Amino acid sequence: FFFSSRRRHTRFLPVSWARRCVQETVIIHIPLTLPVNYILDEIGVKIGLKGASILFIIGSGLRLMINDSFYWVILGQSVNAIARPFYTHCLSKMAAVWFGSQSRDIATTIFTLSVPLGTAIGFLVSQLHVEAVSYTHLRAHETGRNLVCRLLLEKK
Repeated sequence: FFFSSRRRHTRFLPVSWARRCVQETVIIHIPLTLPVNYILDEIGVKIGLKGASILFIIGSGLRLMINDSFYWVILGQSVNAIARPFYTHCLSKMAAVWFGSQSRDIATTIFTLSVPLGTAIGFLVSQLHVEAVSYTHLRAHETGRNLVCRLLLEKK
C-alpha cells in the first residue's frame, strides 16, 4: 500500500498498482529492444548512454512527486523503463567492440554480473560507515491537515 500525506483523507492504493510499475518496465523493454540496438549502432554507445542518463534523471524526478499523485510515479517509471534498455544492451555492444570473438562471452557475463555485484558491495560497504542514530527526540504534533506520527525508539 502507498500513502499520500497531502490528501485530506488517508488514501491507500492497492498493491496491484505497485506491481504494475514493475511490469511496465518489462513490457516497455521488449518492444524497445530493436530500436535501441539500432540507435546504439547508428548514433553510438556514448551518445545513447548520455540520452539514457538524461531520461533516468527526468524519470526519477517525476517519481519524487508522489505526494501530488501516484500517477507521477507511474509516468516516472515509464520514462525510466524507456531508458533501461540502453544500459542493458550497451553491455554486449561494448564487449563486441573491446574483446575478440573468443573472449566476448566471458566479457559479456562479467559486464552483466557487475551491476548486481556492485549493488551488493555498495550495501555492505555503506553499513561499515553508518552509525546507529537515536530518534527519541521526535514527538508527534498535529499541523493543519496532517498528523505526524510518533516515532519513539528506546536505546538499549
